[in-house]
Amino acid sequence: MKDPEDGDNVEKYSDNNEELSDGKERWSCPACCKQGRVTRSGSTSSTCGARSETTAPLQPDQSTPTDTLTLILNQLSTMASDIKDIKNSQSQLRTDVAYCRNLLQQHSDSISRHDDLIAACETNIQNIQVTQTELSSNIANIESRLARSMETMHSGNGACSTPIAPSSQAETMELFRRSHNIILRDIAEGNDDINIVSEIIRHIEPSAENHRLSITRLGRTTSSNRLIRVVFSSPIIVSNILRKKNSILSHPTLRHVKISDDKTRGQMQELQHLREELRRRQTTGESNITIKYFRGKPSIVHTATQEITPSKN
Repeated sequence: MKDPEDGDNVEKYSDNNEELSDGKERWSCPACCKQGRVTRSGSTSSTCGARSETTAPLQPDQSTPTDTLTLILNQLSTMASDIKDIKNSQSQLRTDVAYCRNLLQQHSDSISRHDDLIAACETNIQNIQVTQTELSSNIANIESRLARSMETMHSGNGACSTPIAPSSQAETMELFRRSHNIILRDIAEGNDDINIVSEIIRHIEPSAENHRLSITRLGRTTSSNRLIRVVFSSPIIVSNILRKKNSILSHPTLRHVKISDDKTRGQMQELQHLREELRRRQTTGESNITIKYFRGKPSIVHTATQEITPSKN
């Protein structure tokens, strides 16, 4: 006897089967879907689900190892080119830096030379100031001598002790010009005057060599040795040389050279008058007298007492 419930189930199954048929759908057993169906070839297939779907096969990568290697090599070549450009840039930068350093060193050297020139100019300015002071003193002395000469001439007490005309401004200027010079005697004629004069100056006053301006032979060429005039930039240099001129006596080959100041015509006449007076006084029996210079002016003095005897001429 059938269970009423079984009949109901059959009816439900039939109803469901009809619904599936009407809907054109298929029903699959869940257990069969898990186990799969063994085909003749021995493989297992599953037909679960409404419709089987075909899956498209995967497309393999189209690039080959050769293409990949070529791409890598191209990238490496590009990187190598970039590295080379960087190295070239670094080399150019080093060259530019070296050039800048060299240029900076040149500017530094130029500034150093300018500093030396400025220091030399300052020294020259100081020397000029000292020379100007010395010249002012010399001019004052000359003016004083001119005034005394004028008084002597107007008083009629005797001849002027110096032949300088009181109103001769040209003589004053000539004195100033010649105060920069010295005269050298007894130097043989030749083409070596510059070296000989330099040797004499260095022996007497080494610093004076830097202030020497010119060297000139005086007069026409004759059988005798002409005088040499040496011009300096400052009368102070000349005074130092004349003060130390006796040191030439210690020179082994130039001790015979005579050194004196560059006298004007008036000074030469004055010195000649003094020499004549010296000979006259020595002829009359006066002894121990000679001519010496005091502040650039020659006078007859007693060698024992150094007493100054003024010239009568």
